[in-house]
Parts: sequence; C-alpha cells; structure tokens
Amino acid sequence: MSKTHPDIVILGYSEAAMLLKQKTEINLVGLVSISGQRDPQLVAAILPRLDLSFDDTPVIDDTDAVGQYRLREQRRKAAEIGLNLQPPTAQDARAIIEFIEPMSDPTGTLMFQCFAGISRSAGAALLALAQWHGPGEEEQSVRDLFVARPAAQPHTGLIRYGDLALGRGGRLIEALAAEQRRRM
Repeated sequence: MSKTHPDIVILGYSEAAMLLKQKTEINLVGLVSISGQRDPQLVAAILPRLDLSFDDTPVIDDTDAVGQYRLREQRRKAAEIGLNLQPPTAQDARAIIEFIEPMSDPTGTLMFQCFAGISRSAGAALLALAQWHGPGEEEQSVRDLFVARPAAQPHTGLIRYGDLALGRGGRLIEALAAEQRRRM
C-alpha cells in the first residue's frame, strides 16, 4: 500500500521552536498547534495552520462519579490560583479531522505541537493518522503514532471525541488502550 499522507512530526514547544530556527530544509505542509491557558503559543509562518486552545486536563466522564469529584476538586483548586483549566471538546476533535482531511501530499511533513509534545499533540496526530488510514486500521494508526513519538501519551478525552467523530465505535480507544497495556 502506498503512503497517501504527509509524514508527521510531534513536538513540544521548545523542540518545535528549535527545529524552525535551524537552517535545515524541511518541507512543512502544515501545523497543528495546541496551547493552553499557561502555554506559550508557537510563532511560525507555516500555512496552513490550525491553532487550538485547550489545557492538558481530563474530560469529565459522566459515568464516573469518583472521577467527576476528583476533577471538580482539581479544577476548583486551579481556579483558586487564577487558572480556568479547559479540556478539549468534541469541536476540537472535529476541527483536527477537518483540517487534515484534504492533506494528501506524501512528500511533506505535518507538524503537531503542544507544550510537551506528549499528550495533546500526540492525540491530534493519532486522529490524523486514523483519518488518513481509514476504518479498520486503528491498530496501524496507533503503531504509526508510537513510531513518530515513542513517548506519546495521547489525550484520552480528545481520542474519545475523535473516535466518535470518525465513527469508529470505540475501536480507536481500544487500539490505543491495548498498545499502552503492551508497553507497560
């Protein structure tokens, strides 16, 4: 099967800034940049570009009463010091999917960037891979993610929203959970 999508690179803020300062020729075909309330925003003249704003904080699971309590307390304590932590939304997942959908240049590189390059940007990259690979290829999408960023810990809430938006019926979540168990 021939590759029908760009390569991906998943980086933290500092890594991305250093890469962009180098004189190295890299054919960047786009950027997905995610920053939260306290994160610096990557300044780069890369187009097309999708800028999202949400924090690396969990989405509240309506079926988990204990988890709901813990997250409410975490957010209450953050608010006491002036932080209003915003988790990703279903719209964020849809925006990522819509942004990467037309990208089919297999000779370029699409950069995914968040503060650490581990959770939010890895989640966005997994949604892109799942979109490009198509239904039934969730395990391959997850494997490709970990090839691109071995330390990835994709944001579970973002992946849940993306799984729903892509109509995967939980298969993307299951494939990610299976790979994470295998890596333990």
